[in-house]
Amino acid sequence: MRCPHCKLENPETAVRCDCGYNFVNATLTRKSEKKYRNYAEVPWYRTSSTNSALVLFGLFCACSPLIIWTCINLATGDVYYERKDADGYLMTWSFANKIAAFVILALNIVVVLIVLANRLRR
Repeated sequence: MRCPHCKLENPETAVRCDCGYNFVNATLTRKSEKKYRNYAEVPWYRTSSTNSALVLFGLFCACSPLIIWTCINLATGDVYYERKDADGYLMTWSFANKIAAFVILALNIVVVLIVLANRLRR
C-alpha cells in the first residue's frame, strides 16, 4: 500500500510507514526527527554509550563541561540505545532524562550568573 503522507510503497501488512504515518488510525504519529533502525547509523555523539561515558567521566573527575555537553546534546535531540522498540526503531533516552538535562543546564547557568555577579561587585 502507498503511504498518503510520503508516497512510500509499504507492505500490505504494514501498520505504520517509515515517515510515521499510522495506517490504522490515519494519523502521523512519529516526530519528524530522524529515527534509526541500525545503531551503526547513529552519529557517535547521539549514542547512549558515548553520552553515558561522558556523564560518568564528568562525575568521577568533577568535569562539569562533559556533563553540560551531554545535557545540551540531549536537549537538542534524541540519544539512542542499542535496544529496539516494537516497531524495530532504536529506543531513545526518556523524557525524564530530557527534564534532568534542562534542570542541570539551568542550575549551571544560575551558578555562572552568581559567580559573574560576585566578580562584578568587587
